[in-house]
Amino acid sequence: MMQGNPVKVVVGCLIAFSVLFFAFAGLANPGSRVKKPQVNSANTFSLQAGRQWKLASLGTQAYNHRRGRRRPFVQFNLTDSIAYGFSGCNSFHCKLSIDQSGSIRFSDIQNTLIACLDENIEEAFVFGLQNTRKAKMVENELWLLDVSEKPLLKFQVGDSQ
Repeated sequence: MMQGNPVKVVVGCLIAFSVLFFAFAGLANPGSRVKKPQVNSANTFSLQAGRQWKLASLGTQAYNHRRGRRRPFVQFNLTDSIAYGFSGCNSFHCKLSIDQSGSIRFSDIQNTLIACLDENIEEAFVFGLQNTRKAKMVENELWLLDVSEKPLLKFQVGDSQ
């Protein structure tokens, strides 16, 4: 039996559930996976699978990272056609589709349900993923764009918090 602060017990249970959820979510229904993305040299961007892309801008607004808070990020697993990361308050994972023309889509976004003190960032981040249709690389920046090529999210690779 667990003892101690009830809030810590609930948070611990939520974290344990989240870890199990993300570990098994992709295995529960293997037939529902999308096809492996076909990324070729004609694409204008490289997702650099396994690298952590840290949020730099929401639309054209620079993301103001507060010290001591975790920075939102996205990572890509091209083998399993998924993207995953942290959206400001919650961890997430989703299906990833990339076609030969470089069109990119994030679908079936699933996230943990931890209360969020700064919901605006979380909502803008998820909105950006849901509405992404194109991506481009500019130096070490990954830009996710909507259908009219309006910037939704900008990410940078690096060790900075």
